[in-house]
Amino acid sequence: MNILLRSLLFVTIFSSLNGYANDIELKQRGIKEFYRYEFDKSIETFLELTVTTENKDFIVFAYNAIGHIYGKEKLDFKKGIHFLRKSFKLLEKDIPFRSHQLNAYGLLGKYYYQLGKLDSAEYYYKQGILFNLKKTKSIKSAHFILNNLQHIFTIKHEYTLSKEILNNVILSNEKISYTFSSNNLHLKGLLGDKEDVDSTYNSIISSPKKNKGIHHYHYGTFLQKNKLYTKAITLYQKFLIDNEAYFNDSGDFFYSQDEIFDHYFFKARAHLNISNCYYDISDKKKRNFHLNEALEYYHKAKKLPNQRISILGANIYRTLCNYSESNKKQFLDAAQAIIDESIKIQGDTSDGLKYELMIQNYYYGKHAKSMVQKEKYYRKSYQLFKKFITHQHQDEDQLFHIQELRYVQDEWVDFFTAQYESTKDQKYLLDAIEIIENLKSSILNRRSLGIKNITFKQYLDNEELLLLKKDRVSNSSLLSSEKIIPFFQTHYLDKSFISYHLNNNKIYCISYNEANFYLKVIPRTDKLNENLNTILKNIQESNYFLPNQFLTSLNEISKVLLPEWIKTTNNQRLVISQSGLLNKLPFEILKFNNKYLVENHAVSYSFSLHHDLVSDTFNSDLNSSLNVFSAAPFANINLPYSKQEALNIGNETLINENANYENIHRMLMNESFDILHFATHTKINNIPQRSCIELYPLESLNVISFSEIENLKLTSVKLVILSSCKSADGAFLEGEGNMSLQRAFAYAKIPSIIAGKWNVNDQVSLSVITSFYNYLKEGWEKDIALQKAKKDFIYENKILYNNPMFWGSLVLNGNSSAIVKPSLKTSFLKMIGSQ
Repeated sequence: MNILLRSLLFVTIFSSLNGYANDIELKQRGIKEFYRYEFDKSIETFLELTVTTENKDFIVFAYNAIGHIYGKEKLDFKKGIHFLRKSFKLLEKDIPFRSHQLNAYGLLGKYYYQLGKLDSAEYYYKQGILFNLKKTKSIKSAHFILNNLQHIFTIKHEYTLSKEILNNVILSNEKISYTFSSNNLHLKGLLGDKEDVDSTYNSIISSPKKNKGIHHYHYGTFLQKNKLYTKAITLYQKFLIDNEAYFNDSGDFFYSQDEIFDHYFFKARAHLNISNCYYDISDKKKRNFHLNEALEYYHKAKKLPNQRISILGANIYRTLCNYSESNKKQFLDAAQAIIDESIKIQGDTSDGLKYELMIQNYYYGKHAKSMVQKEKYYRKSYQLFKKFITHQHQDEDQLFHIQELRYVQDEWVDFFTAQYESTKDQKYLLDAIEIIENLKSSILNRRSLGIKNITFKQYLDNEELLLLKKDRVSNSSLLSSEKIIPFFQTHYLDKSFISYHLNNNKIYCISYNEANFYLKVIPRTDKLNENLNTILKNIQESNYFLPNQFLTSLNEISKVLLPEWIKTTNNQRLVISQSGLLNKLPFEILKFNNKYLVENHAVSYSFSLHHDLVSDTFNSDLNSSLNVFSAAPFANINLPYSKQEALNIGNETLINENANYENIHRMLMNESFDILHFATHTKINNIPQRSCIELYPLESLNVISFSEIENLKLTSVKLVILSSCKSADGAFLEGEGNMSLQRAFAYAKIPSIIAGKWNVNDQVSLSVITSFYNYLKEGWEKDIALQKAKKDFIYENKILYNNPMFWGSLVLNGNSSAIVKPSLKTSFLKMIGSQ
């Protein structure tokens, strides 16, 4: 609703107190002309005011008024910007705070937004907030700018910063506007759970305030996303009724031209969603009616050329493509033309358009008639996906979009693997492994670049943030297929690599062995799923006792999961990149040729091929000896063997009450340790940040949390060992994997981490760990040292051979290189190929 009158009245009152009668007369005339819709006359009057007045505050106001009219009424945004910027030249002088000055920042941001220049819009909204805070020390009067900035973040898919703005306003204990409340509902519907969304919606409808009904629309989108189509349609129709009533009752104000076109946009968007709901419930007649309504209102709205209207138009034509039995390309071309026009007028970067281009190329690929065209568009879509993902400020946003677009990524994998199977051209398999591995460790990739989440305060304080964001694509560690072959040729001379990818119907196993790549596509049969679930259930629930069915299921699943070359390869070292449920399975306990995998192969794990690339770049200079810090906080409580374990391997040890937070924190600051060893308990929580390493149970702080671990600076540490229960387990996060304490140390750039998949028996751990350290000190690689230690145990304790619950828990993730120079004996054994 037009807000110029409020600013005008304020300045009129202010100026009358200062005795500028002629100036007041000109302003009042300009106001009357404005409210008679005589916009050109109003502009002439305000221009005359800038010439006749000697009061700089009046000049600032006049330029703001002219800028307002050009942008909001005449839709000439460039002229609007010109006059608003003229007012800013005067604002550089020390004029006291006026509300219309703050409004000028908001209008500049809005006009740049209408021109499609989102970074410029973001800049002026940010500057307006900083200006307001400097002048008033409060965000209250800047709520309308905060709302616009929050909208920009949403358009750019920066949902976390958008949410933080809303939280800042809500926590400020100031009056919350309807717009903020409905935006809060929108974001919660996008990211939150049903209970949270329901409560927010109910709080809005219980308010007696007059509103635009947009909360009905946002709740409808949430219901539609959850496939409650009939309920969603009811909410969209409520929105259309309430919004029309609100729009027709403008009270003492009138709607500006840009607001009228916005109204058409809202109606077009609602009709499009109703049409999609009817599509999903197979009502063709109503589907087509509402799609035609959406198209009609879009054509009215597109006279206002902002990005969200362009995106809506592209979505409408892609929907027509979905509905159409023929002429699909015609509708896709129409959508592409809209995006191209937006890009043509786009003067700076836009993540929203990158997203649309990615989806557009995906649709072209999906509906392409030839394999050549399908490949072209899928490949382009994937490259745009990588660029879009690397621009995300926050972990949460990056993961959200990876999860949201999982179906697209699965289709890419299906296509490129199928192309490999039909052509045997290796490039397709490299494309598939690139996509698969880029899905697995998004946060870890960001941490390897030194990129961490930022708060809204940090965003406001950091003037270089936009520039940093633009540089991320060129500095991204995301894989490219061109890097894969040289990397394997350099680092996998004596190792093999196996990557898994699970979708609803298949398990893809792509591997590299002895200079060759292989593909195995495994159907997810009922029998396979049953065996896998049996194994994982037994692992999670067992108290070291396994039913007979366990080994039967293990044999069956081993035959299916492992590639065929495993039976004949000369490589005795394996690196495995897991996926989904397979993250919970230690592959060492799989069997082939009636032996466990660990008996013939040293196995290590990689969170993804990214982690392999990063962890192999750590300082690989070999030591002459090991410097180890070990801690055993519960030796006298319930881990009696942990004391001897710590003493056996540690140069510096903290036992029982000495292993408290203060002492251990002091040790962590010591830059001389090569290895940190914790023989203790760990707590694993479904919320990863609440997982922790437990220390001596003092009344005060007695844990090292996930969040604290990931922020540690341990530049000298080459290996961390968590000889503790389930420290390699954790909640599964799509796009990242198991959020274990292993991963927390990986975020802290520790190259290698050993941890337990399930409950660790401390007596067994004493034996395996002591043996492991002895081999490590002899100069064996970490994976081989752990393999040898496990083999020693199972061959010396044959009664436990068929119970891997005792010896199979500890796994190595990350770099597997040696830490110590090999002894003469080790060198000789390596020379003759004895492992």
